[in-house]
Amino acid sequence: MTGNAANRNRASPALAGFDRPVLMIAIVSLIAMAFAAGRGDKLLAMTAAALFAGRVIATAIRMVPATGPLAVVRFSTQLTAVTMLWSALALLIAYPIIGLKWQHGWQYGLGFALLAAMFIAYAVRLNTTSGPAAQPGAIEIARRLSAVLALAVLSGAGWLITAGKLDTIKNDWLANDVFLAAAACVFVLSVIPVLRARPA
Repeated sequence: MTGNAANRNRASPALAGFDRPVLMIAIVSLIAMAFAAGRGDKLLAMTAAALFAGRVIATAIRMVPATGPLAVVRFSTQLTAVTMLWSALALLIAYPIIGLKWQHGWQYGLGFALLAAMFIAYAVRLNTTSGPAAQPGAIEIARRLSAVLALAVLSGAGWLITAGKLDTIKNDWLANDVFLAAAACVFVLSVIPVLRARPA
């Protein structure tokens, strides 16, 4: 692939959410999370989660489309799907597979997997520009729902921090790192449509 072709792919709203560097960082961070779960290494888990969240947020800020509410919502939806999938895999690898003991690990893992499937399905519908999900009225509804989601995520993250959950001595420490990283990503990815997908 030529450099120009690669640049076009990286700039395309349809592909931006699945940007190769994001996926590579996701894989690296998942491997690190697996090692952290096996060794009980809390610092490594926090670093891996922060690495993934930092990459997603940086990509969102750098690559957000400058024009078109549909492109903005589609871009945000794709990256949100990646975030949910990463969260599901991190929890399912750490708890049922690696064997870190926490009774709710697989439940939250499956919950994130379900959310990932929902966002992927929505992203596919947004790729059909003639479909009902891609029409201006539906995009405006999505923009308003993004504001609600941003507030909900901010409230949940605030509770997680102020309730002292990050200082837990139980084996949900890794899950809390995943929750906080996912919350940071989803908050930014929800704010972007609110600010950039306003109707003309």
